[in-house]
Amino acid sequence: MPHKNDGEETRLKNPDTMNASRFCIKIFAADGHSAGILDCVPVFHRWIQKQCIENHLLIDVADYSHVWQGPGIVLVSHQANFSTDQEEGRLGLLYQQKQPAEGDLGARVQLALKTSLNAARLLEEDLGGRIKFRGDQVQISLNDRQGAPGGEETLSAIESFVSDLAAKLFPGGNVSFQRAEVGKNRPSVTIRAAEPVEIKTLLERLV
Repeated sequence: MPHKNDGEETRLKNPDTMNASRFCIKIFAADGHSAGILDCVPVFHRWIQKQCIENHLLIDVADYSHVWQGPGIVLVSHQANFSTDQEEGRLGLLYQQKQPAEGDLGARVQLALKTSLNAARLLEEDLGGRIKFRGDQVQISLNDRQGAPGGEETLSAIESFVSDLAAKLFPGGNVSFQRAEVGKNRPSVTIRAAEPVEIKTLLERLV
């Protein structure tokens, strides 16, 4: 077995989670939607033509609808990818940040969450209400194996900064946190509110 040096052991025991540069946010679709993921293809192309997502250079659309519980339809931008993710059998809009951003991790995640919620709201409108997104569940995961290699310590660190965001999103305080490793070992925490919340309400609370 290869020997780990002291520096590597320290990094693994104390992951620099707060400096992780890549993360994902998933807004889950509500049950009973009538729109299929292929319906998002013309919508995403229209978003590219009109550059509908603020501070994101929208570039292309990729179709992965043939992949079982895969990314579905992907809207590619320079800064991040948006996809109709079906991981673990749960449809949702997944924001996957690719480029480093300014500010601490909490500020970066809040900005990305605002972008994700805006995209979900736009998708609801452009699909004529045939899909709705849940405001009572938000999944935040780190996709940075060097800054956040996984494990209980990383999950605890995520929950620590996510709790501040949860207090802003759900000021009543009646929330719970579900820790998990999703996808290819992405450490994640899902915020769950006890009562249903509209997407537009969450956006108002992030102002």
